[in-house]
Amino acid sequence: MRNEVFLLIAKLGCTQIPFSTGARSPKTMPPGLNSAQDYNNFSLALLRERKFAAAEVAAREAIRLSPTDAQVHNTLGAILFKRGKTAEAEAELRQAIQLQPDCAHAFINIGEMKTYSPGDPDILAMEKLLEQPDLSSAKSMHLCFALGKAYQDVKNYERAFAYLSRGNQFKRGSINFDLATVQEACDRTIKEFSRELFAQNRAVGFNSELPIFILGMPRSGTTLVEQILASQQLLQAGELYIKALRKHAPEARYITDKMPDNCFRIGILHLILPQVKIIHCLRNPADTCLSCYQKLFAQGPSFSYDLKDLGRYYQLNHRLMQHWHAVLPGHILDVQYEDVVPSQQEKAREILEFCGIEWHDACLNFDRTDRTVKTASAAQVRQGLLGFG
Repeated sequence: MRNEVFLLIAKLGCTQIPFSTGARSPKTMPPGLNSAQDYNNFSLALLRERKFAAAEVAAREAIRLSPTDAQVHNTLGAILFKRGKTAEAEAELRQAIQLQPDCAHAFINIGEMKTYSPGDPDILAMEKLLEQPDLSSAKSMHLCFALGKAYQDVKNYERAFAYLSRGNQFKRGSINFDLATVQEACDRTIKEFSRELFAQNRAVGFNSELPIFILGMPRSGTTLVEQILASQQLLQAGELYIKALRKHAPEARYITDKMPDNCFRIGILHLILPQVKIIHCLRNPADTCLSCYQKLFAQGPSFSYDLKDLGRYYQLNHRLMQHWHAVLPGHILDVQYEDVVPSQQEKAREILEFCGIEWHDACLNFDRTDRTVKTASAAQVRQGLLGFG
């Protein structure tokens, strides 16, 4: 059965398997770490791998070795924020700024955990820094995104958009993104993954109800849905994939995999795991795109730093999801963000029923779930459901 899956993938010319079975991050510090920079780099690597407890240990060791290094305090602050330790996180970030007043990363991290008021001294400090003629492009970019968020908080939208436009221009100039390549991938995916293909390969794949895939555009509610499911205390985040997941969560009844770009891989996902549950998160198109444009993502989309790229990518994403609904009817549940806000219990029950999970009252307390959040939506989840769309 496994050979049939890989033969089919090869036949379709797929170069990306929609999952990773790489080695797990070590539970202890590896040999060869000698300096604060070594430990800081290692903690950042662990952060990217979502190994938050180990990342915190490494960051604290970096601080022990170099207590006056602003960057290591910023790293620890970012990790603590992802773990929901907001007060400790802000203290570390303030320490970073005290040690290095132009630590732009610290300002943008602080902005993620607070709501600005008119005359906030942080706004004045950031604007003063931005006036420095020798400030690097990277620091200018971070400050522009932070100021964009600050002026949005104080409802000065014209100034907020001016800073966001400037920050996005910095970022777009530093990355390579080719919309034509995405268009080609979309066209080929729709052509190759037809109704006939799925009908001819019904016996291919590994039967498991374990994984639940949550996907959608960034900032469309994917983190919210994952936290609702995680609050059931049943979840932790083909055959090789199930084995890899089991290594990370041996006792879990279900495992969620929240990667927004899985929309390009739904066909392969269904062929490998025909019983997979797929939840597609949607939000008002303008709100989705604007929310993406406002965010400087640590990792993730390259299409969100230009409004034209963003709008065209959204259209391609929408076209692709329409195709999956047409060729895999009944296998994908659409969840509209704006519907969850006023009717949380009703929509949560609908999600759980689709996944075959029994209702539990803890589902309504998703913001208190003992689970680390690592997306641009982390602060919103920690604050509870926000009534905006």
